[in-house]
Amino acid sequence: MIARLAAIVVLSAIPALSAAQDLCQGRAGCRQGEAAYAGRSDDGQRLRVIPVTVPTATDLVGARLCSSDLDEYWLIVGAAPPVLAGTVCASVGISEGIAVTIGDNQLSAAFAGPGGCCQSIYDIRWRLSPLRLERLSVCDAYFGDHPRFAQTTIEPQTLRGEGAGFLNAPRPVAAEATDLGCSPRRALQHWLVVPRLDVDVAALRLAGAGLGSCAAVMGASGGYVLAGRRTTAEVRILATGRNTVLIQVLDPDLALSRRVNATRRSELEVVASYSAMPVPTPEAETRVGSGRVDLETGTWESGAWAQGLQTAGGGPQLQPVVTHWTTRLADGRAAQMFQLTYPAGESADDQLNFTVIYNQIGGGGVRLRLASSQVRPRQASSLGQSFDVSAFSRCTVQGGVLDLTGAGLVTAPFEANEAAGLRAPS
Repeated sequence: MIARLAAIVVLSAIPALSAAQDLCQGRAGCRQGEAAYAGRSDDGQRLRVIPVTVPTATDLVGARLCSSDLDEYWLIVGAAPPVLAGTVCASVGISEGIAVTIGDNQLSAAFAGPGGCCQSIYDIRWRLSPLRLERLSVCDAYFGDHPRFAQTTIEPQTLRGEGAGFLNAPRPVAAEATDLGCSPRRALQHWLVVPRLDVDVAALRLAGAGLGSCAAVMGASGGYVLAGRRTTAEVRILATGRNTVLIQVLDPDLALSRRVNATRRSELEVVASYSAMPVPTPEAETRVGSGRVDLETGTWESGAWAQGLQTAGGGPQLQPVVTHWTTRLADGRAAQMFQLTYPAGESADDQLNFTVIYNQIGGGGVRLRLASSQVRPRQASSLGQSFDVSAFSRCTVQGGVLDLTGAGLVTAPFEANEAAGLRAPS
């Protein structure tokens, strides 16, 4: 188990202080730095950031909460009093420290740990005024004889993102690759990042709502074309839990194809695994289940990959319970909705990795194969991953679809560590 890495970056407003007030007043051991110019806000006001260092707090038994002093960053917008924009606390496990960069209406924090055989690397960027999370990248890297990494990058403003990984090399790697770390240019796999949110699917169905900007999108501008050409079909994907997936299919050609050519059909294929990312062993690579969903009936048919497969705990096959319904969107289009609920993994913390594939079949073969990752047969490392966005995003039903209404919200402290990526503490 990797030693726990914790770096806390808090972005929240507190009662304003007088602009002329000493930010260290009444605080023993406090040191205040020079104000740094940080460009201008969206409405043109001058921005300044003042760094302040204070001794770290201790817990009930006197242990230091941070391995070094606590760094604060105070923001001044125009002539307004300063407010606390962020704090950085590095704990045991940080190998290279935390680098904070102040830019044009931006504050970025980058840090890595714990070093040695493995490392977790974070790069987080905030917009200062108005205050919101703008971009984040989280990567886990392993070094040595089996070098590998998995990196997730997402933009909270749109919930669009892509994963990249060097997870299972098809041939022995060169000696210089043993310390490749997080290097997207060396990636062998790519996948769409699927947002993960706690959504009341039953209420969504009752409201007759579909998926909007809160979901990952495959179609004319998203996904990976494994066969054929781009299509007018659109598939939206949202993870509603660690082992549940909600999929929406819009294909304007589907009904026409059935009337014109009875041999033409479309199907939804899902490949899944509970193997950890990055995949640690060759045996874990093969723990993959697959199956197909009939678009008309919602019936699940297990694929050849899933025969005899069990979950990590020796439980049932990776065969989901499928709930299917049709919803009509505000523009009149009929969307096919599918909720897939998989058996839980060995541990409650196990996260399902999966790839959704949309197949159009006709004329004696596959006309289109559109996927959410560059999936390969029997290879868990080629599957996609979902990412918990609940700490910085809010989604509500608007105009008959679930849309992003709180992009990059910063409402709670963030905790970043090698086990959980970036999340709000419970």
